[in-house]
Amino acid sequence: MTTRLIAAAAELARRRDAPGVVRGYTVREILSVPQLKAAALKYVFDHVSAGDFKPRIDRVFPLAQIVEAHRYMESNQQIGKIVVTV
Repeated sequence: MTTRLIAAAAELARRRDAPGVVRGYTVREILSVPQLKAAALKYVFDHVSAGDFKPRIDRVFPLAQIVEAHRYMESNQQIGKIVVTV
């Protein structure tokens, strides 16, 4: 039984990592397994350090338009971040 489980897990991992396969993860799933958490942190820190991550900014509001910025956020129309400048 254990051999079949290991083989099944290996096959799922192979399929998951195949080109063209996209798999989502939940934060809880990543943070609950120390090895996954360490790998995730390394991935994020490495890519931030390399400048690979670029935030997508949807709109920029001056602080004087904070009410409009909040309304826009509540509308869920944004694709990216809403920035309020001070």
